[in-house]
Amino acid sequence: MLIIIIFLMILVVLSGIVFCILKKDLLSPSQITIYVFILGAFFSLLGINEWDQVTVTFYSIMILFMGILSFVVGEFISIKVEKRPTVKGIQIRKLKVIEFPKWFRILNVVICLIAVIIYIRRMYSIAFEYGYVGGNDLMQRIRIGLDNESTGMLIVTFMNYCKSISVVYGYYMTKEINIYGIKYILKHRTDYIITIICALCICFFSTTRYNFIKYFSILFFSYILNYKLINHREIKLFTIVKWGGPIIISIFLIFIITGQSRLSFNESVSGIDKFVMYAGSSIPAFSYGLDHPGLNESTIFGGMTFTGLYSLFEYFGASSLGYVKFLQQIPLKYMLTTNVYTMQYNFICDFGISGMIILEVLIGLVYGVVYTKCLKSQSDTLNIFYTYYCYYLVMQLWNPQLFQDLFSITWIMEMFFISFVCLAIPKKVNYIQLKER
Repeated sequence: MLIIIIFLMILVVLSGIVFCILKKDLLSPSQITIYVFILGAFFSLLGINEWDQVTVTFYSIMILFMGILSFVVGEFISIKVEKRPTVKGIQIRKLKVIEFPKWFRILNVVICLIAVIIYIRRMYSIAFEYGYVGGNDLMQRIRIGLDNESTGMLIVTFMNYCKSISVVYGYYMTKEINIYGIKYILKHRTDYIITIICALCICFFSTTRYNFIKYFSILFFSYILNYKLINHREIKLFTIVKWGGPIIISIFLIFIITGQSRLSFNESVSGIDKFVMYAGSSIPAFSYGLDHPGLNESTIFGGMTFTGLYSLFEYFGASSLGYVKFLQQIPLKYMLTTNVYTMQYNFICDFGISGMIILEVLIGLVYGVVYTKCLKSQSDTLNIFYTYYCYYLVMQLWNPQLFQDLFSITWIMEMFFISFVCLAIPKKVNYIQLKER
């Protein structure tokens, strides 16, 4: 317990230092990373009694801190590469507001409604194939089926288009909320809302929590970024809590519901304990993984990091490549296990501690440069992709999806559809004069 408390205190101090150096920016890439691990350390303390078979060592905490600090260093380097303006120095005076053509908006509603109908029908079909006869075990049967059945490329394409267009709509919706207010959205953007609801339905029936965390984090960071660009000031902590609080509560409720589909949880464990275990178990698991070097091994370069790329090779006919698809479950307590280790664990297993440090610096550098470009430009396309990739900063505590998703079929489809909507669809552009602040 003492080691985790020390780790938590170190992170809080680091957050304060970064806050001062980056001119009170509460949501720079480095701050997001630090917040996520503060959250993980907090839940590790709350659930300390849930992992009595795992000891968190000082060595593992220092290695993890080195990874976080390396990311921060990478962002600091990025400021030297691309000078970052303060919010008061943001040069945007005329704000670009776009309007999608009516035919495109109607077509998207039709496509997304078709997508959600055929996807739900397919999920019910899979559930019945795997023993669902009614009752409250629908999600569990769907999950068992998805582990063994293909959804079908046509359905996957519809599903990914719906999710992609909802990401684009979500960004523009948060932008217009900052300009006009929420009443404007309810009156003039009903089609946006329908599309987003369709995407959330697909996320729900996919039985995975990652999709919800992904979508809500994209909406949250889209709102924050647009707030800064439009208001020319840093967002207040109260506003972050006002928007972030409901998102966290929503994720918690969704976690409990979708958790019913997982056989790894003991039914006697309460929903709150399950949430605490999931949110806080990655740091103990990271420590356990370092103490057991042979626990997860691959036979190919980057076999735990570049799984998305290798799965793409296999999809197109390559034989088994020896990469690690699923990490080993480790015991936390009687009847409780986890395979959530943090992104840094995969880096260390594949490339060693020095490799992890280099990768973290590079990731921090890239995120820092792109974030600075977002503050300097009016490129909605760049902003959409940045907020999309902020999700991976959130998920690094639990899953190395920054590289696991890269070049996967889903990732390729989402990148294509988002790019197509942003770059190929003609839009009406209006400019709004911003007030001097």
